[in-house]
Amino acid sequence: MLWKSTGSTLRSNDGATFWFDPGAACLDLTYTGGEGPWAPWERLHRPEDWRAWLAEPGHDIVLDTRPRAVSIARARSLREVVRRIAEARAGRGALDRKDIASLNVEAARPDLAPRLGDDLLPAWTGPVTLDRVVASLARDAVDLFARTPTERFRICAADDCPLMFVDASRPGQRRWCSMERCGNRSKVRRHRGRG
Repeated sequence: MLWKSTGSTLRSNDGATFWFDPGAACLDLTYTGGEGPWAPWERLHRPEDWRAWLAEPGHDIVLDTRPRAVSIARARSLREVVRRIAEARAGRGALDRKDIASLNVEAARPDLAPRLGDDLLPAWTGPVTLDRVVASLARDAVDLFARTPTERFRICAADDCPLMFVDASRPGQRRWCSMERCGNRSKVRRHRGRG
């Protein structure tokens, strides 16, 4: 898949913004909001929000059509399925076979087809629809869950941070959602504890 995780700017409960890269494109989707505790963070309310999010730098996907309500519902459903499977891999909850079946159904649909543009930059063969984006993200999730060792799925080491990520670092020692946020707060606490 040409779309790799690029991360995004998130806002914490205290209003601070920080950069967070969850380590996989399918996990980028899970941090756009969601159900239950993720509802206050929902970014993708209207079809225009989906178009804008997909067109952001790093995603660079320009939809050919306005997302349909049924496509948005499928994308939201995939977001929850990916989140639950990833949380189970990180040791937070049990793996539900229904989620695996749902993921496989989405991954079997036609996905985005890459092509090389005249400018030798990657592009997509049309039609570029939200349905095809969903299928591509589902395939990314299948690859992530099938190839990534369980110990690489992590939850931020901060006691008050629920963010989950895939540790793609070579040594496999990433502990924080973001050094800018939780890593820095931990360093400040340790420093204050010494003085």
